[in-house]
Amino acid sequence: MKTTVMLATVLLLTGCATGKVDSISGDDLLHQRASKRPPLIVDVRSSAEYESGHIPDAIHMPWWSVFYRHCDIPSAYDEPLIVYCEHGPRSKAAKFGLWMMGYREIVYLEGDMAAWKRDNLPIEK
Repeated sequence: MKTTVMLATVLLLTGCATGKVDSISGDDLLHQRASKRPPLIVDVRSSAEYESGHIPDAIHMPWWSVFYRHCDIPSAYDEPLIVYCEHGPRSKAAKFGLWMMGYREIVYLEGDMAAWKRDNLPIEK
């Protein structure tokens, strides 16, 4: 019973249970990066993955470290954060952690880094 309630809570908080999953396409993110107030982008993959190539200007914060490194995020709690990993599961775990730390505008990158690479969007090393 406790496991079911905990899983339902996680799904609700990450937006999966309600169908409300905030996300942004790679093309839309590319355009927003060029605006006067670009969103903060958080790469929650491993160090090796980040160093092999990441979205330009993305800060690196492995998904498991968000509980103790969230203070390294140079953004207000109510400003949008774009979160991505390679395929999706780690970004959902990171979103839950960031939500627990007080962030409320957490947005997934559609298709994560796999889609970004597939679409030949810019990568920084």
